[in-house]
Amino acid sequence: MSGAELSARITAATAALSDYRHQAAAVDVAGRSLWAGRLADMLGLVLSGLGTPPAGPAEQLKEIRLVLESSGWQATTPDLFALLDAAEDWQIALEEIDGIVNGGQP
Repeated sequence: MSGAELSARITAATAALSDYRHQAAAVDVAGRSLWAGRLADMLGLVLSGLGTPPAGPAEQLKEIRLVLESSGWQATTPDLFALLDAAEDWQIALEEIDGIVNGGQP
């Protein structure tokens, strides 16, 4: 989403909040219910524009552990073919870990 689109969503949400604040004292219970729905819709628009926050270090570590466990990093490999397969698995695992740490960015 572009910065202009997000800015427009924030402006719309700000306007809705301002309208609510100006009318809140005169609004009855049913009116407040309608306002709650409108404000929730505006909040949803803004939050969807922000996207998913990046994973923190703890979440990244959890994902890395899952990658390592699925790649069989503790297994010992006695023959050459098994070693080659393990090296390929390690390469895939390292690429996945790089994607986790860098958020999918090269």
